[in-house]
Amino acid sequence: MNAGAWVSDDTNGRWTSLLFTESVRGYDVSEAARGFQRETLTENILRLVGILLTLGAYALWLLPVSYFKADPLITRIILSFTFVATGVFLYMFSMRGFRHEIQIAPAQRVVHLARLNGQGQSRITKTIEMADIGSFFVKRPTEKGTKAALWIRLKNEEEPSFIMRGELDELERLHERLLRDIRFALERTVTPKRPPKPRGLVRFRAPGPTNPAKLLDPE
Repeated sequence: MNAGAWVSDDTNGRWTSLLFTESVRGYDVSEAARGFQRETLTENILRLVGILLTLGAYALWLLPVSYFKADPLITRIILSFTFVATGVFLYMFSMRGFRHEIQIAPAQRVVHLARLNGQGQSRITKTIEMADIGSFFVKRPTEKGTKAALWIRLKNEEEPSFIMRGELDELERLHERLLRDIRFALERTVTPKRPPKPRGLVRFRAPGPTNPAKLLDPE
C-alpha cells in the first residue's frame, strides 16, 4: 500500500494546528509552524551566534600579537577552543527542534516520535513498535486559550509519553485515525516470499565413438 492510501482527504487543507504530510514510509503529523514565531526567532539567533563564534575562533589568528598581553600562542589556542566549543554547542542546540511530530510507518509497523526545527529537519527521539502500544489518549485543555495534548501509553511503561499539542477536535480526529491505521497495520498479514524454483538438471551428452579411419584420412 502506498503512502497516499494512508492519508485521508479530510485532513488536507482543513487542519489549522496540525500539519499532515505524506512520506515514503507512510505519513507524518506535526505541530503547525503557526504559533511558534518566538521559538523560530530564538533558533535563528542561536544558530547565528554559533556560526559567528566559530568564525571568530579563526579570526583570532589574524589579530596582531600586540592584542594579547600574555603568551599569544597559548592565549589564541585557549580562546579558539572556547569559541569553537561554544559555537558548536549553540548551533547543535538550535537544531534540536521545537515542534513535535509523529511519524507512522505501517510497512515497518513502527511509530517514530520526532522534533522539527525551523529548517524543517526532523530528529527522531523515540522509536516505538506498534505491537508495544497500549493506547492513545487526548488530554483536554485545562484553561481557556490553551491547547489539548495527545499522549501515548506503552504496554511496558507506566508513564505515558507526550506526542504533541493542538486543537481538541483535530487531536481527537488524529487519535481515531492512529488507532485505525495501527490496528490495520497489525492485522495485515505479510505474504512470505516463495523460495526460488530449483533449476533443471543440465544433462551432458557423452561424446560418441571416434572413427579412427577418418582421423587418418583427413582428405
